[in-house]
This record gives sequence, C-alpha cells and structure tokens, in this order.
Amino acid sequence: MPRCVALTTGWNRVSVLAPRKVAGGCAPHRGDVDKAHVAYDVDNIDAVLAAAAKPDVRPIGEFSAVNAGPKTGMRVVYLRNPDGVTIELIEKPSA
Repeated sequence: MPRCVALTTGWNRVSVLAPRKVAGGCAPHRGDVDKAHVAYDVDNIDAVLAAAAKPDVRPIGEFSAVNAGPKTGMRVVYLRNPDGVTIELIEKPSA
C-alpha cells in the first residue's frame, strides 16, 4: 500500500507518495507516471491548453470528465513538457 504525506495551506496542497520498492529501485507499474506529477486547479482548461501548446507542452491522452457523483462536471487532463515533467490540469465545475 502506498504511503502518502499531504500538506494543505489555503488553496495549495502538496502530496508526496512513496513509490513501491523492489530490489534495485522502484517498481515500474502502469499508472505510476501519473502519481509523480504537479497538479494545478484552473478556471479554463481549454485556455490553458492553448497557451501551453506554444512552448511545446502536449496532452497525454484524452480529457477525463466526471459524469456522476459529487465531482460531476470536473474535467482533468495530463500534459507533458519537453523536459518530461507530467502536469495535471483540473477544472472544477462552476458553483
């Protein structure tokens, strides 16, 4: 089971997850890339994507949209910059 430490201050939250360990290092596992990333809450994902495309930041896969439950209307997309950093954009539904 992964271990996690989270720090929340105001609108900011930092979560650090301990990766799985195997002999010789961390175990590669499908989905682990998405655990090691920076996430930002944004008001307009489409506008941020348009601005990010100029410095060659591209989406990884498709948008995810939440269609049921308490987070209905939330949209999420993962990006990767030229240095290989994974970035998550989260657009919460309007109140």
